[in-house]
Amino acid sequence: MAGKGEYYLDQEGTTNLICAGDVVIAPVECVHGVFNTGDEPLIFISVVSPADAGYQLVLSENSFALHS
Repeated sequence: MAGKGEYYLDQEGTTNLICAGDVVIAPVECVHGVFNTGDEPLIFISVVSPADAGYQLVLSENSFALHS
């Protein structure tokens, strides 16, 4: 919706650059996440299906280590 970021697709660190208007689909059981790489807020919609697929927030200090 706004901003730009880097979308992590797997535990190996494969990434895609994303920006407003992009659609990214993660395969079933794929570890994935997004980091804001811009100067403005990254605003996006995340749809999880099925609803009980799970969600785990990664704390900032861990995500910075993963991102660098």
